[in-house]
Amino acid sequence: MLALAAAGRAGTVTDNFDTPQNYLADLSGTIWDGLKVTGGGGSIAACDTTSNPGSLNFASTNTQGHTDHAILYKTLPADTDFEATVKMVNGNWVPYPNYADPSSTNPGFVAWHSCGLTAARDADEWVANFYFSHPEWSATFIGRSIVPPGDKNPDDKNEAAGGANIDTYPYTKLARVGNDFFWYYSPDGVNWTPFWQVTRNDLAGVPLEVGLRHAMYSGNTASAILDDFTLSGRGIGEPTDIPEPVTLGALSLALAGLGGYVRRRRKLG
Repeated sequence: MLALAAAGRAGTVTDNFDTPQNYLADLSGTIWDGLKVTGGGGSIAACDTTSNPGSLNFASTNTQGHTDHAILYKTLPADTDFEATVKMVNGNWVPYPNYADPSSTNPGFVAWHSCGLTAARDADEWVANFYFSHPEWSATFIGRSIVPPGDKNPDDKNEAAGGANIDTYPYTKLARVGNDFFWYYSPDGVNWTPFWQVTRNDLAGVPLEVGLRHAMYSGNTASAILDDFTLSGRGIGEPTDIPEPVTLGALSLALAGLGGYVRRRRKLG
């Protein structure tokens, strides 16, 4: 595991999606700061834990990927080192008719459906580690590093090493240390295989929206089913203040923080 910056106390927030909730209607009581489509004519079709109880159902339509995608996010302060992980449970990872692509072995039937982790400054400036459904690739891992005006970096990576797929490697991780970002996949969420890294100096000194992204690349609607989202790093999940005078409860919390402070979702109802 990468070593996160020592300044500040490392903490963790998690969402295992076990509380029934429609995120489109209400984010209160969750770890999330926002849910939106970043631009264009796309829309979110679903983002809830009721369609598949115990997991997140995330779906969108007309989200075109580079500058237009759905994102469920938590805002991190500028220059925060972090590790984000998530598990793909299931989804509509099947070919969908999209648009003609002369480079395809099956022109006129290119199906793109993606969902996974992202860290974004804005609509056309982000990195992402996500699952990608494509008729020639099947469902695999993709590393993306998008720079303004919504174009790929010259070293943009389109496939994970070895063609790892969702069935074998359901876990994915995106990490930041300084201005470097790192991509991983895993069979069990414990043993991680790195497959890419990139330096993004343009993302220094600015807050980032870190979380889950979904893009459909067409007018079709497809769902991705995810579980066990975790976000760890310096300052994440920490209380903003401690009442004065310091109580025994606050002192216990401070002592617990020496080993890392973990904040989990508050149960609703």
